[in-house]
Amino acid sequence: MAKKDLVDMTPELKHSIHPEFLEEQLKLSLERLGVESIDTFLLHNPEYFYSNHQDIAEYQRRLNLAFQFLETKVLEGKIRNYGVSSNTLPKNPLGDNPTSLAMLLTAAKSVGDHHHFKVVQFPFNLLEIDALERHQENNLNLIEMCKQHGLTILINRPFNVIKPNGELVRLATYDDLQLKNFDVSKAREHFETCMKIIEDKWNSLRESDDEKLDDVEMIGQFKNLYDKLTSTDAVDQVYFGHLFPFLASLWGGQGLNKDEAKPFYELLEYSQLFARKNMSDKARAFDSEARKLGLLPDEDTPLTRRAINAYYSYGVDFVLVGMRKPEYVNQLKDLF
Repeated sequence: MAKKDLVDMTPELKHSIHPEFLEEQLKLSLERLGVESIDTFLLHNPEYFYSNHQDIAEYQRRLNLAFQFLETKVLEGKIRNYGVSSNTLPKNPLGDNPTSLAMLLTAAKSVGDHHHFKVVQFPFNLLEIDALERHQENNLNLIEMCKQHGLTILINRPFNVIKPNGELVRLATYDDLQLKNFDVSKAREHFETCMKIIEDKWNSLRESDDEKLDDVEMIGQFKNLYDKLTSTDAVDQVYFGHLFPFLASLWGGQGLNKDEAKPFYELLEYSQLFARKNMSDKARAFDSEARKLGLLPDEDTPLTRRAINAYYSYGVDFVLVGMRKPEYVNQLKDLF
């Protein structure tokens, strides 16, 4: 296992772009894919080192070393080109953002004029538009500077906006039949029914009248979040990471039987519908404002499709879209 130049992210998570680590990961990727060569090999968030150590000279050394290693893999025919995927690349290079395109080009030049640094990937969407700000060299924006140096641009998170306060806004709407038939009043009534079931169980086990269910921090948080979450992933995290383990502990022994668990799985489905509704409501509000401002065309097509067309108009080469659900595919299928 590669151990040089590790960056401690958490006690359980480490990060590295050292050649020993890259060699190991490239070998594993080739084996998993069952191929002899990979078209493009990306370094993932090399800025993790700088965020922990604030040493720009050492950061540049590590980048140079990684690029030099990747160049040898091109010569060996293991990869055709390489690049960098960075969450901070679009940020102002004069601010607290060491992963500037200039630094990456310096690393590329360290291997010679005929380097194979060809690709960059970074977040870009209709609200996070740092890549359009003219804070690069010669008053260029990041997209223009990439084009000037012949780099292929991949963008990620095209529909998932992370606001400065950490709030996630998804620039997509759900128009499936299940959501159209969603009965909010019935969902809230079911929530009250489930909370009564939990409270009755709690009261049957408590040793003192002073031990109130509402004093349990997790329950208070759950009551506040039940109908306010804006992603189904967050719903799953709340239920499977917190509520369901609490219920299993409360019921003890073998936990809840099938009949006892049924109302809580129905509650989960309601929370997922609330999340989809909340997500869609926010997206529609943004869509309405974007149309007024002229950021998006005022036409009757899915928001996701109009957003992608806008990204291509700015000059990006590829938009990376996760398509885990049929409705995502249906909204975008006309683009393919």
